[in-house]
Amino acid sequence: MTIAKQIKLAIVGATGHVGRETLKALDESELLLVSPILLATAEDSGETLTCQGVDVAVDELTENSFDGVDVALFCVPAAVAKQYIPIAKKFGAVALDVSGTLRTTGVPLTAEGFADTAFVNAKETGLALPHPLAWSLAMVLGKINGNSLIKWAVVSTYQTVSGAGMGAVEEVAAQSIGLLGGGAHDNGFSSDVLAHQAAFNVLPQVGSFVDNGQTTVEQAITQDFQQLTNTKFPLSVGCAYVPTFVGDGMDVTLHFAEGTAPSADDIRGLFTPASGVMVLDDIKQNDYATPYGTAETSYVYLSRVRADATCPDTIKLWIAADHLRVGVARQLVKQTEKVVHQLLG
Repeated sequence: MTIAKQIKLAIVGATGHVGRETLKALDESELLLVSPILLATAEDSGETLTCQGVDVAVDELTENSFDGVDVALFCVPAAVAKQYIPIAKKFGAVALDVSGTLRTTGVPLTAEGFADTAFVNAKETGLALPHPLAWSLAMVLGKINGNSLIKWAVVSTYQTVSGAGMGAVEEVAAQSIGLLGGGAHDNGFSSDVLAHQAAFNVLPQVGSFVDNGQTTVEQAITQDFQQLTNTKFPLSVGCAYVPTFVGDGMDVTLHFAEGTAPSADDIRGLFTPASGVMVLDDIKQNDYATPYGTAETSYVYLSRVRADATCPDTIKLWIAADHLRVGVARQLVKQTEKVVHQLLG
């Protein structure tokens, strides 16, 4: 059923990966928009995009872009969000942020499937969405931990370079074409967005390094997961970019107290499609989720659930999802619908 109240929605960063996917998610939404405002920096403005069947010109983002706006979705890097979120709030817009800017200032997280108190002060503070990989981890591990207490977990991520933006995708595509055309040389290809050549390579760095040797993304996944699930068990996260353009995978190891580890069948039985987690796990048929296979689907996929062959009381599993769609764009739209119901009704 269509949400009757019409709202004026601004999408900041409409021409980027997140912005474009959010436009697709809005086409499937109950929201009825009034003249959506699509915004981008000067170099990316001027394009025409489609939102809910209507062609809309992308305007340049300025300090006057938020006049009359009810909700502003920030699909931009943290530096841009940090500059313009206060301006949007000053104009009375509810700001929804996926860049991590609000999250690092202590604004509570909001996410589909988890109880939250973020809406109490949402008009004043804005709303912070969690890192998408933290959200999908929480969807799976939170349920498991509610039935069998986890002592510690180790997560290795295999992330698409599209997470670094359209520039990274174009960079890896150009490198791949060059390599396949025989253009490789001793020093590889220039890398302006990522730290090293990513084509036909794996980069053990997602985000920037901090003093303890971790990256900002590794820290964000750990912190967001613990906040969403309200758990304190140690979670060790290592992130890497792989030269793919859609979807992410996570190899997960869970350790339980002696004699308490659930069976693989017990874990699979915790999830139904209605939970948002789809079990795809039949090794006899080589049936398991891959990042590419999750493209443009709205589930978190659980595969390869098994007892560890050498470490007692330990379970291994694999999680994959098109996080751009299900963990970012769909989350933005679902939380916008919630804003309309709870704050703008």
